Amino acid sequence: KIRSFFRHHNSIALKLVLGILLATLLTIIFFDHFIQKPVEKHFEELDIAELQTTINAIKQNAPEHFDQRWAEECAKIILSAHPGVFILITDQTGKVLYFSEAKNPTLKSTVQQHLPLPKANAKEQAMVWQAGNSNYRVLSDFLDFHQDKVTISTGVNIDFHQHYLHQFKQDLWLSAFLACIAMGLGIGWFIVSIILKPLNKMSVKLENITQEKLSTRIEPTTVPLELQGLVQSFNIMLNQLDKELEARGLR
Repeated sequence: KIRSFFRHHNSIALKLVLGILLATLLTIIFFDHFIQKPVEKHFEELDIAELQTTINAIKQNAPEHFDQRWAEECAKIILSAHPGVFILITDQTGKVLYFSEAKNPTLKSTVQQHLPLPKANAKEQAMVWQAGNSNYRVLSDFLDFHQDKVTISTGVNIDFHQHYLHQFKQDLWLSAFLACIAMGLGIGWFIVSIILKPLNKMSVKLENITQEKLSTRIEPTTVPLELQGLVQSFNIMLNQLDKELEARGLR
């Protein structure tokens, strides 16, 4: 269909512009859908897996009743294996029962802004909190202490991932730019090869025009739009030359 389109639309400028736009569009779609988004999704899945592992570890070591000392000891053990993660435990009203980063005023203020936390538990509902210049991915789940029901939230700093993704996007779009140039050259060569066919046919017709064949005319619609004026002028010149020779009795 693309080849048919370029054959039936005679404007050289239109073909070149559309060809470059097509190359650019295809490159952007490829890099965005098949490279950038999968990488972003991969980092998100890594974060969620670590947060879910932390929540599961808390649940497995939970006593019958909530205890502040248990929360501190449990957090100490778990966080030693997961540096960069924080643990937040709140009751049903949103009151903070335990927070491993209570000495971090910026993060503590951010926590207060998001209380009470969502009551859903699903990967799709992982949240991103901004605390000052840092960003955290947060996942929540429930834990029952008999009649006491608490919400366990764990968060991990994702600044490194975001910095990496930012640099990755810059390199990616540089590659996309170079790919656009390469594809533009390729499509340009493809378009020129299509354009040259009617020009070659016109050249053959012009070579066959002699004094005995002045009736030969070139159909303007068979050449690119930009050359149709030239072909029409050439046909007019042949008409005038044919009439002049006929008037002189040379035909």
